Amino acid sequence: MWTVLRPCITQWNWDLGPFVFQWTRGYNKPDADENILRLVEGLKVPFYRYTIDLVKFKELQSAFIKSGVPNIEIPTDAILMATTYEMASKYGVRWIVSGGNVATEQYIPSSWGHNARDLKHIKAIYKRYMGKKLKGLPLCGLLRWNYYRWGRGIKIFYLLDYL
Repeated sequence: MWTVLRPCITQWNWDLGPFVFQWTRGYNKPDADENILRLVEGLKVPFYRYTIDLVKFKELQSAFIKSGVPNIEIPTDAILMATTYEMASKYGVRWIVSGGNVATEQYIPSSWGHNARDLKHIKAIYKRYMGKKLKGLPLCGLLRWNYYRWGRGIKIFYLLDYL
């Protein structure tokens, strides 16, 4: 588990103030949450915590584990992407500074699994192994992703690609 503020959405205004949020699955230890709050309070930046339905998320993770697909991190990636774009859209953020790295994280072998934007894949696995429709979690399929990217003009800056 990482305890840093990831994803970190930042929109620079004239006084260079970041907008920061953390999405949580409920797995953090109290020390981790305390460290995050201490960091945010020390930096004196606005902070928002996005909490998802832990029961639903555990069900989705369980479905992926039972399915035997090689990339069982698709639920985390999908919800992380959805919450990041949702928060950016909600608060008028145009640029997302990502801790990801296109060179090492974006280009995995196709045999490792589907794209995190493939909602048909995610919903099919959930339905097959949980026996019901997937509801109650933030998800962002290809159409919504295109809306955020092109309709709302939200762009991602992969900071690690320049280091």
